[in-house]
Amino acid sequence: MNKNLNAPNEKIIGAPVVYLKDMGKVVTFKKFVKHWEANKPQKSDVLARINAILQNYEKKYRMTTEEFVKTIYVTPDEDTADFLDRGMAYRAFRRLTEGDSENGAITGKPD
Repeated sequence: MNKNLNAPNEKIIGAPVVYLKDMGKVVTFKKFVKHWEANKPQKSDVLARINAILQNYEKKYRMTTEEFVKTIYVTPDEDTADFLDRGMAYRAFRRLTEGDSENGAITGKPD
């Protein structure tokens, strides 16, 4: 991954900017988009990470994701951090698997 997105004395004031937390710097939105396009993750990598998140929650709460979706939504527990995170991972998994593509790029439909 190219960590040198900005030239040393480059001025970015007045342009739409993005703060890259892991790199500790601010870059123009245009540079961020170019960086993302050059380094975007493959669909298989994203699905593997989402599956790991879902499996961790299945072990932690001893409940399959299918059981979680059927029983937790629309209960007071759905507002806790773990359940919000698990629900978002499940929705991301569904979006990525419903819009399968041949080239492995990330695709899918928004809710």
